[in-house]
Amino acid sequence: MSSYVQSRRFWLRLVQSGVSLSLIAWLLARVSWRDVLALMAQADVWLMVAACALYYLGVALSCVKWAIALRVESVNLPLLRLFRWYLIGAFVNNFFPTDVGGDLGRGFYAGRFSGRLGAVTRSIIVERLTGLVAMLVLAIFGMVVVIRQIQVEISAIAAGLGLLFIAALLVGRTRVQAHPWSVAAMDKLRMSWERYRSRPIEVLAMLALSLAFQTLAGTGVWLNMHAVGVDLPLVVIVPATALVGVVGLLPLSINGWGVRESLIVGLLAPLGALPDQLLAGALLGRVLLLLVTLAGGVLLLTEKPTMRSGTEKDVAV
Repeated sequence: MSSYVQSRRFWLRLVQSGVSLSLIAWLLARVSWRDVLALMAQADVWLMVAACALYYLGVALSCVKWAIALRVESVNLPLLRLFRWYLIGAFVNNFFPTDVGGDLGRGFYAGRFSGRLGAVTRSIIVERLTGLVAMLVLAIFGMVVVIRQIQVEISAIAAGLGLLFIAALLVGRTRVQAHPWSVAAMDKLRMSWERYRSRPIEVLAMLALSLAFQTLAGTGVWLNMHAVGVDLPLVVIVPATALVGVVGLLPLSINGWGVRESLIVGLLAPLGALPDQLLAGALLGRVLLLLVTLAGGVLLLTEKPTMRSGTEKDVAV
């Protein structure tokens, strides 16, 4: 890695750390941390268990969606292996300062096992894009229907940034022209585009699974909020969670720390919830997410990157 790249990463991490610390300082000025910790300690255990169960159900739905994308790419992999690799990726995302390392990890294992790294990479891109589209749909619903009376400017900016993020992903492939394998890579991308365009049923199924996943994720947040006493309806929490998720995808802070918590408090407090309770629910969700993704760390220690023999090699894009 060149010194320029290392320097750029260092300054990016420094800026992200500054954003996280600034937002955490803003939260400290609005809440009583003693009350927040007390609320977390007294949280309803069964609601937390239900939230954890919903997380694993969401992972299962995501793996079904990934399997559909892989089949479009003519790659068939066992669903249990996809579940295992997905959990490993979730562990990397939550315990390391990265938002894409988990995708790289599960792509590495799936690519080695199938011998089709390029096809696996494209399937992950499509799987993520369908998830982002579903998140944006719910976020816009939250902006227009649920929280239109508050923070409209923030909601509009978040939706716009999400659309720009999709556009950046779609046009970012032009950067591969600087690499010697760019011609083959672009051919693969064009073939992949034609493949998905000719399979509308599969694409619609992935979008439906993405909406189900985002709804489950929002329901998990709703359970965590109720566990600490926040009494807001599910129809508010689900789209608000999607809106927070869209903004959290942007590389503004370290793994979204500070950004997501500040948005939850800023968006939901005007609806009648107490900031202390909202922050307690958001932090409780962070803690539970770390706990449920520890399973991926155990799997990572036992996973061996094996390569299936006799498979067709692919260009990684």
